[in-house]
Amino acid sequence: MAIEKVLGMWWCTSSDAFTYKVGRSRNDRALWQGQPYPTKREVLRVLGLIANFLMVLKILLQEVWRSGNQWDDPISESSFEKWKRWLQVLLRVEQVTVPRCYRIRTSSSANYEVQLHTFVDGSENGFATAVYLRFVQKGIVECVLVSAKTRVAPLKFTSIPRLELQAAVFVAFRVSEILEITEINEWRLVPTKLNVADDATKWTGQPDMTANSRWFKEPDFLWRPEAEWPQPPTKSGSSTAELHPNLLIHYTASSKRCVNIVVHVYPFPANCKLQLQGKSIVTGHQQQKKLKKAESYLHRHAQLEAYQGEMTLLQQRTYQLTPVLDQRGVIVMKGRTRFCDFVTEDAKNPIILPRDHHLTTLIIAYYHQKYHHQNHEATINETRQKYKISRLRVCYAKVRRRSQQCKNDSSVPRPPIMADLPPARLAAFSRPFTHVGIDYFGPIGYVNGKRVEKRWAILATCLTIRAQGRRKALNLAAICPTKKPTDEVLQSLLTEIKNVVNSRPLTRVPVDDESDPALTPNHFLLGSSNGTKPLTVNDDSGIVLHQGWRVSQTLVNQFWRRWLTNYLPEITRRTKWFIHTKPVCAGDVVVIVDPKLPRNCWPKGKIIETCNTRDGQIRSATVRTVNGMY
Repeated sequence: MAIEKVLGMWWCTSSDAFTYKVGRSRNDRALWQGQPYPTKREVLRVLGLIANFLMVLKILLQEVWRSGNQWDDPISESSFEKWKRWLQVLLRVEQVTVPRCYRIRTSSSANYEVQLHTFVDGSENGFATAVYLRFVQKGIVECVLVSAKTRVAPLKFTSIPRLELQAAVFVAFRVSEILEITEINEWRLVPTKLNVADDATKWTGQPDMTANSRWFKEPDFLWRPEAEWPQPPTKSGSSTAELHPNLLIHYTASSKRCVNIVVHVYPFPANCKLQLQGKSIVTGHQQQKKLKKAESYLHRHAQLEAYQGEMTLLQQRTYQLTPVLDQRGVIVMKGRTRFCDFVTEDAKNPIILPRDHHLTTLIIAYYHQKYHHQNHEATINETRQKYKISRLRVCYAKVRRRSQQCKNDSSVPRPPIMADLPPARLAAFSRPFTHVGIDYFGPIGYVNGKRVEKRWAILATCLTIRAQGRRKALNLAAICPTKKPTDEVLQSLLTEIKNVVNSRPLTRVPVDDESDPALTPNHFLLGSSNGTKPLTVNDDSGIVLHQGWRVSQTLVNQFWRRWLTNYLPEITRRTKWFIHTKPVCAGDVVVIVDPKLPRNCWPKGKIIETCNTRDGQIRSATVRTVNGMY
């Protein structure tokens, strides 16, 4: 079967029909199977197929774009479910066959009639247009798809009637041009179930991709006589079929603000009718009654959006909650505590809200902020006093994860993996205090004659054997009324402390062999853990001194070999910071953990420059704050 590529499609010359092929890269095999979470870059790369299901991918891409994901960040779980659903349909695209010839049963040799039908539809997600040719010849009717086009709604709010108007003219011609080109009797109102353009804007189920589907062959009523087509409504009236309130809800970040907007907007239709009738409009402040009506309005439309307003579907989803409609038209749970006089009516019959609706998120966030991002159990309990939300704890946890204040309160430092030991910690067979770290502590008061003075002590730590040495450093005269030690007592005290600290074991204390004591810093400084030495003959001859020096060198070498075999393995293992973390980079906003300040006063700053270490990790950075550079 000969197949040629023509204008992005494949033309089968034997059947004279167009088909489609889905290109699958070996590197993207797992991506096409829907296994990993794709990134924004990978979602954008698969555009370029036919319009009725391509619209879903456009909406998904706009949703990912609005979420603020970076190019290489995985998409959210809800977007991933839509992505997998779209991939399932994508695999059936190769089965689509579109005949190249518009007419098969009719002929152009005799009298015939040709009609051009354009179906349009718009929703809050976008709008679509599908154009069909209808041929009529001697009672034979033939319909075929000519062209289709879809476009997502702009990020800026646009009403649904305006979107449908844009869909009707493909490229959003002006209203005046529509009036000049078309006549009013050429426009018909098509019910949603019969409008083929709804297959692109309202993708609720798996679309039919066969050649005989209504998307390729027009709706069924066009194949029948014109008298059986849907008739326009005989009388005018108000309708709420396409007035979706979720645009107001989803573009509002606070439930309280959303209620205030509804309070101002809700009386507008009634005031317009009163103004047309020559009556005075209703004005006034936001009274409690108006606030209650606004809340009921939002609750009612959130329920209608989630449950489609159909009682049968409502019974399928929430039948275990015994839902009923109250006098406000809001779905509530029929509770068992209606005879209790100590609770409110909302607690007796809580309002049922869908857990995935944005209004539910706003309400939970309101209670979360009311309790100052604390007392989580109290917040959940307060929410249950008025609303019945399935999996409330899961929804509440999601609100906490999105709260910036909760992120700041629960954030912890993410240090990189523990660094390698520096050469100074591994300098075996070197003299003690070859590599040191120095610090000060004090002041320490002491008595010098009749005066009380202060001294600071130097704390020197050998980085290799962890030995410490303390020396008096600074003498500052000051008068102190309390009793202080003398200079000699202070010197003895520091010496005793030094001996105690240097006698601490560097390795584990052996239990089974008491003759082999643990290695201590004093072994390198004094030859034993407590400084005691065996008695020797008091002889100052050169031979005895040489033998003593050789014995001391032998002991030092033994100590170093024990240091290598016993102590070095102890410091080889990492005790914390075991895994690699995402390093900070220039431009990141960070919180500086300042131990001198309380947690809620830690300064925020922006990283200006980072410094890489020899192991490739970033362990220091330059941060700019409002008070200067860190």
